[in-house]
Amino acid sequence: MKSLPLLGALLLSASPAITDDFAYVSCDTAVTFTFEQSSTNESEVKEMTHVFHFKIDQANSRMMSSDKDAWVDIDFVDGFVVRKFDGIEGQSTSQGQLSLVLPPPGKINLDMLLLYESGSMKMVAKGVCQDANASVFENALSQ
Repeated sequence: MKSLPLLGALLLSASPAITDDFAYVSCDTAVTFTFEQSSTNESEVKEMTHVFHFKIDQANSRMMSSDKDAWVDIDFVDGFVVRKFDGIEGQSTSQGQLSLVLPPPGKINLDMLLLYESGSMKMVAKGVCQDANASVFENALSQ
């Protein structure tokens, strides 16, 4: 009987990023933006780094990014979290896909295309995710 509390402690300590049915991950990425103007056919490329923070609700197949305080639906496919998106907002159309390895956290890929009246913007982000905790996510959410 003494082994049951020990087993419980080991299971809880084995996944520090999973609490309250949520997984928390932070992803260091290299991001490339490509902007194109329709009228001039000119393009501009900008590169930067960005850290994405995610709260993943595995039980309800949804996730939240600290960049946008809203739940979005996700799918779990062969060890990946997958979020496909497309939409129209005003004069803009967007489409893309995010995928990240979970569990354990691993590579992340994000491809997005935004079309608007005067041109387009393509964003590609690639990187690696690691376990985080609720306080890291909450701090990023408040900034």
